[in-house]
Formats: sequence, structure tokens, C-alpha cells
Amino acid sequence: MGKWTNIKKMAKEIEKLRSSGTSRRKICEELNITIKQLENYISRCNRQKKELEAGKNLKTQGRPRTQAVTREEELEREVKRLRMENELLRDFLCETERS
Repeated sequence: MGKWTNIKKMAKEIEKLRSSGTSRRKICEELNITIKQLENYISRCNRQKKELEAGKNLKTQGRPRTQAVTREEELEREVKRLRMENELLRDFLCETERS
């Protein structure tokens, strides 16, 4: 087994080499990856491009929301979070006697 490689970090280099007409074997040698890794990356990119052209959204991770969050609800949550942070900071400063 070979070691794991983060192919997304090499995406720009791969695309640049592919657009210049470099063969897949040469790309693999230059970037020190296997041909299978490169083929998987290329097929994934091609599939995503086709889906975008067809008007489909790319797959999102996680479970979809049951209800959409409105802008007003989002702002209320942010205000609540900020109030909690302020309270926490006040308590911390009181404990350290800096108030």
C-alpha cells in the first residue's frame, strides 16, 4: 500500500500540466502520485463539470435542513451568541479581578 496523498492540494498543478498537454504518466512522475490516483481525480473533476453544465448542484455534505433559516432568525441567533460571549467575558474578567 502506498501512503495517502492529498490530491486536492495538487489540483492547480495537475490542471496546468493537463492543459499544457503533458501525458498522464509524466504528470504522475512529476508529482509522485500513482496513475490510479490521477485517474480518480480526473474522473471526479469531469463528473463535477458535467453536473455543473447540466445545472445540478454539487453534492453537499451532511443532512439537509428540515426548514430554511430566514435572515431574521440568523440575526437573532447571532445576537444571542454575542450576548453569551459578552456574559462569559464579563464573568472571566470578574474572576480575574480586572473589571
